[in-house]
Amino acid sequence: MAKVNGARMQNSMKRLFNRAIYLAGLSIMVLACDGSKDGKTIGDARDNSVGSAPSGNNPPGMVWIPGGEFTMGTDDPESYQYERPAHRVRVDGFWMDVTEVTNADFKKFVDATGYVTTAEKKPDWDELKKQVPPGTPKPDEATLVPGSLIFSPPSYTISLDDYSQWWSWRNGTDWKHPEGPGSSIEGKETFPVVHISYDDAAAYSKWAGKRLPTEAEWEFASRGGREGQRFSWGNEFNPNGRFMANTFQGVFPSSNSGDDGFVVIH
Repeated sequence: MAKVNGARMQNSMKRLFNRAIYLAGLSIMVLACDGSKDGKTIGDARDNSVGSAPSGNNPPGMVWIPGGEFTMGTDDPESYQYERPAHRVRVDGFWMDVTEVTNADFKKFVDATGYVTTAEKKPDWDELKKQVPPGTPKPDEATLVPGSLIFSPPSYTISLDDYSQWWSWRNGTDWKHPEGPGSSIEGKETFPVVHISYDDAAAYSKWAGKRLPTEAEWEFASRGGREGQRFSWGNEFNPNGRFMANTFQGVFPSSNSGDDGFVVIH
């Protein structure tokens, strides 16, 4: 059984969030706090914070997730390789935000600290070249400008082996301008903040007195106590024809039928 440790989780979370800013251009943060350690393989875990919530005032906007054991990952052959193998993990109890971090939440942080997000900064070639093959030539200086990626699907069916066919880089895209220059978050104060890198998420969580949940905590909370099921609500994607989540229907990425009532990406 693979042990989930702090350093490994921090590195994997950083890769995930950096991919969100450089490849997908968005992230949704849900924060955790109070009493949780990284997920531990059975045998390594301490038996604490498993039952009821700690005494005292509940952190506003958070819910207590009692710790416990669960099967993390899956052996489903249709799953992604990084979701395998399924293995038993134990987490301590922890608090988790009830909702995603909103634009209004993030704005309070920026107003209080003057923080500038990754997408608002000119890319640093010395940092970027660590993430590309050795010998990769430096891009033209004119291309090293602040921005992020926006979902921009073609109108025709394509192969899904190249994500650049449905994500496009747009200068001037950031959390305040989620759809590029000229767009804004006005009227979207309760929408989840997007175009956030790992560093941005970590800075916000520190300011809020919280932290990012580990992968084990996220999956444990998402399962809602269910074991061995594909979705948080069970194994059936649309039980009794009901859509349980906002998902892409139709032919990805070119045609979203919007059968669940939602077609807006940002």
